[in-house]
Amino acid sequence: MAQTDPSTGLNRGTTCFVIETGTPGLRPGRVFDKAGERLANHSEVLLEGCQVPEGAVLGAANPGFEVLERHFRGRATLADCCALGVAEAAYARPWPGAGSGSRTVDR
Repeated sequence: MAQTDPSTGLNRGTTCFVIETGTPGLRPGRVFDKAGERLANHSEVLLEGCQVPEGAVLGAANPGFEVLERHFRGRATLADCCALGVAEAAYARPWPGAGSGSRTVDR
C-alpha cells in the first residue's frame, strides 16, 4: 500500500497493490525490532520512482483501507491471537528476579 493522493489523507488516498521483488524503484528499508513474532521481519518498503502497472492494483486507486478490509478479512483476528499467545506466555513464565525489588533483569 502506498499513499497515492496526499490531498485526501491516508484513510482515503491510499492504493493497495502487489509488485514483484526486483521492480525498479522498490527497495527494503529499516527492519523494525519487535517484542514478539521475531520469525517474521517487519520493515519499511521504499518506493522511489517505482512504476506500478495498472494490473498490479488491487481494487480501485485511492480507496484507502477498504481494500484491505474486503480482501483480507480475518487477518486482524490472526494478529490478535498471536498477541494474546505472546501475552499468555509472558504471564506464565516469570522473569528471574521478579518480586525481589530489583529494577533490572539478568538475561
